[in-house]
Amino acid sequence: MRDRQKQVPTILLLEEDDKARRPLVSNLRSQSYRVLVAVDMENALAWIENLTEKPDIFLINQVDSSLEKYLKTIRGIYQQTMLSSDTITIIVADRYPERLRGSEKIIDGNILIIFLEDAEQLFNLLYRLCFKQ
Repeated sequence: MRDRQKQVPTILLLEEDDKARRPLVSNLRSQSYRVLVAVDMENALAWIENLTEKPDIFLINQVDSSLEKYLKTIRGIYQQTMLSSDTITIIVADRYPERLRGSEKIIDGNILIIFLEDAEQLFNLLYRLCFKQ
């Protein structure tokens, strides 16, 4: 991560759900993150291709697709764009067994999945990732 004492962390948010997008963006901004919003994968690719600095976090809300599909797409994005192994991707799981609620798992190096219990869990993870020393 870059020196966070001088810069606000940037999150590229991919949120396809219109109803969830606005409150999530508002909550992230209230936590002092710079949020770039993509409404679909094509829009996210356009953001990535046009950014002069890569985002600190690529945050994806898993909606109506399998985890395997998201992973394939994310790996393709890493190969085609400036996102690299030091850009952390967080997938917010959509549907999962109750036993996973409140947990996080590293899937593949810089790709994590989070099984939310509440929004505070996401904010705590973002803080740890963006402000770690």
